[in-house]
Amino acid sequence: MAKTRLIENYLGTHGEVTVKYGFCLIENKSISEFKGIRLESPKNNNTQEYYKKLKFWDAIFYGETTNSQLKEITSYLKLDNSYDSVNVKSYYKNKKLKKSIFEEEYKLKLAETPQLSLKNGQSDDYEKTKDILVLYDFGDILILHNEFFYVEDDLVGASFNYYHPWFDANRNEHSVKYEEYVITGIIFK
Repeated sequence: MAKTRLIENYLGTHGEVTVKYGFCLIENKSISEFKGIRLESPKNNNTQEYYKKLKFWDAIFYGETTNSQLKEITSYLKLDNSYDSVNVKSYYKNKKLKKSIFEEEYKLKLAETPQLSLKNGQSDDYEKTKDILVLYDFGDILILHNEFFYVEDDLVGASFNYYHPWFDANRNEHSVKYEEYVITGIIFK
């Protein structure tokens, strides 16, 4: 089980954006999502309340999950008791590897092994990738960090097939790929 945080920023604004917090189960070569809280971007100038809520939910998302929180979440989602303890510390790696070394060490061909992510996202390109950042290694499941911000030298991991609609002057719809992203991807071995 993992906490999720998804930012909706279709127009690339530098202001307040909609943020969705939730949970997901990573098992049986799939990601099952559970909705949580949706923090809407303020429609008026009431940004103080927005940032207060954002700070509160970000503290939960980025904070360490306790056993009591896990039990509460498990009960709320009506899951069985197999998720009864927080035990991920021994699987945490935070290890950055050159792409070729990653493929050799994990016996994977990244071009043939897509990462999966929220909202049916899937890695689609490692062309500019130099480094792979392994966050967690559970043996049969790898959790990777993928990040890109304008400067290509900063690319870590893969790009993903997340697109948003854009309409030209003739009202024809086009799919435009995001220019910046931070995505957690999952590889099932």
